[in-house]
Amino acid sequence: MDVYNIIREAHSGIRWLVLLVVVLTLVKLLITWLGQKKFSKGDSKLTRATIGLLDVQFLLGLSLLLYYILNSLPLASFYYEHAGTNLIAIFVAHIAGKGRNKPGPIRARNTFFLFLLALLLIAVAITRLPQGWG
Repeated sequence: MDVYNIIREAHSGIRWLVLLVVVLTLVKLLITWLGQKKFSKGDSKLTRATIGLLDVQFLLGLSLLLYYILNSLPLASFYYEHAGTNLIAIFVAHIAGKGRNKPGPIRARNTFFLFLLALLLIAVAITRLPQGWG
């Protein structure tokens, strides 16, 4: 198996881990928000780890896109849509990582809704691919 196929399989497989981690982060943020709890170090670490995982996934996808471009391979428009939508999702997730000066429940609420938006964008980006969720 060549490097391209390894990266493609990693990118395809890691999406399930990304989705699981984002959902777990949403559940933890919901507990903090609705429980009117302080935004803990655990919340902060989980948020940063989720953003880091999203960044790794994006870099894998970007390397695939660059492979196509550098090798003058034809790219269908859905690849650009997929990359663009995920870039917006990651931008939203990075915004969610900010706001450290807010009280715990408000910070958890804001982070929750931004991560929820990022999750929805990721779901749309996956759906836009020909293989979709398969």
